[in-house]
Amino acid sequence: ARPQIVVATKIDALDDESRLGRLRERAEADGKLFFAISSATNKGISQLVRVVSVKLDELKARDDKKDTVELTL
Repeated sequence: ARPQIVVATKIDALDDESRLGRLRERAEADGKLFFAISSATNKGISQLVRVVSVKLDELKARDDKKDTVELTL
């Protein structure tokens, strides 16, 4: 099973911090990795890129060519 990742963006523009906390809790309860990022401040970007890079390397190293990478925007 591939780990699923939830990414919250534009965290620099949040008007209610509790929404981010609830989203994090829900993602983690569902067994998903959670990242909060801001491209305006670069917060969380390097951690997200690092994890995605590792996961893509893991997929590339596998011999099973039936794997696909799904990105949802």
